Amino acid sequence: MKENAINWDDVPDVITKDQLYRICHISKSTALYLLQSGKIPCEYTGRKTRCYKIKKEDVIAYLENRKVFPESYS
Repeated sequence: MKENAINWDDVPDVITKDQLYRICHISKSTALYLLQSGKIPCEYTGRKTRCYKIKKEDVIAYLENRKVFPESYS
Protein backbone atom coordinates (compact mmCIF):
# COMPACT_ATOMS: atom_id res chain seq x y z
CA MET A 1 0.00 0.00 0.00
CA LYS A 2 1.39 3.37 -1.00
CA GLU A 3 1.58 5.86 1.83
CA ASN A 4 0.99 9.53 1.19
CA ALA A 5 3.42 11.61 3.18
CA ILE A 6 1.79 14.29 5.28
CA ASN A 7 3.55 17.60 5.64
CA TRP A 8 2.82 18.20 9.33
CA ASP A 9 4.10 21.78 9.09
CA ASP A 10 1.03 22.64 7.00
CA VAL A 11 -1.39 21.07 9.50
CA PRO A 12 -2.69 23.43 12.23
CA ASP A 13 -2.00 22.59 15.89
CA VAL A 14 -5.73 22.03 16.52
CA ILE A 15 -7.89 20.39 13.85
CA THR A 16 -11.57 19.56 13.36
CA LYS A 17 -13.28 16.23 12.72
CA ASP A 18 -13.50 17.05 9.00
CA GLN A 19 -9.76 17.60 8.81
CA LEU A 20 -9.19 14.44 10.87
CA TYR A 21 -10.97 12.06 8.51
CA ARG A 22 -9.24 13.58 5.49
CA ILE A 23 -5.78 13.32 7.06
CA CYS A 24 -6.32 9.76 8.34
CA HIS A 25 -8.17 8.52 5.22
CA ILE A 26 -11.12 7.23 7.25
CA SER A 27 -14.88 7.74 6.96
CA LYS A 28 -16.80 10.46 8.78
CA SER A 29 -18.57 7.88 10.94
CA THR A 30 -15.28 6.20 11.87
CA ALA A 31 -13.82 9.57 12.84
CA LEU A 32 -16.86 10.29 15.00
CA TYR A 33 -16.59 6.85 16.65
CA LEU A 34 -12.88 7.31 17.41
CA LEU A 35 -13.54 10.70 18.99
CA GLN A 36 -16.60 9.67 21.01
CA SER A 37 -14.97 6.45 22.26
CA GLY A 38 -11.82 8.27 23.36
CA LYS A 39 -9.46 6.36 21.06
CA ILE A 40 -8.38 9.78 19.80
CA PRO A 41 -8.38 12.34 22.63
CA CYS A 42 -10.28 15.52 21.91
CA GLU A 43 -12.03 18.47 23.49
CA TYR A 44 -15.80 18.64 23.03
CA THR A 45 -16.87 22.27 22.67
CA GLY A 46 -20.64 21.69 22.73
CA ARG A 47 -21.20 23.75 19.59
CA LYS A 48 -23.42 22.50 16.76
CA THR A 49 -20.63 22.69 14.18
CA ARG A 50 -16.94 22.10 14.67
CA CYS A 51 -17.72 20.66 18.08
CA TYR A 52 -14.48 18.66 18.39
CA LYS A 53 -11.00 20.12 18.82
CA ILE A 54 -8.24 17.58 18.21
CA LYS A 55 -4.55 18.22 18.85
CA LYS A 56 -2.15 17.50 16.02
CA GLU A 57 0.03 15.43 18.39
CA ASP A 58 -2.94 13.14 19.15
CA VAL A 59 -3.52 12.55 15.44
CA ILE A 60 0.15 11.69 14.92
CA ALA A 61 0.01 9.29 17.88
CA TYR A 62 -3.14 7.66 16.49
CA LEU A 63 -1.57 7.14 13.05
CA GLU A 64 1.59 5.65 14.55
CA ASN A 65 -0.43 3.38 16.84
CA ARG A 66 -2.67 2.29 13.95
CA LYS A 67 0.42 1.38 11.94
CA VAL A 68 1.80 -0.81 14.77
CA PHE A 69 -1.53 -2.29 15.97
CA PRO A 70 -3.95 -2.21 13.00
CA GLU A 71 -6.18 -4.89 14.54
CA SER A 72 -7.15 -2.47 17.32
CA TYR A 73 -8.82 -0.16 14.80
CA SER A 74 -10.54 -2.57 12.42
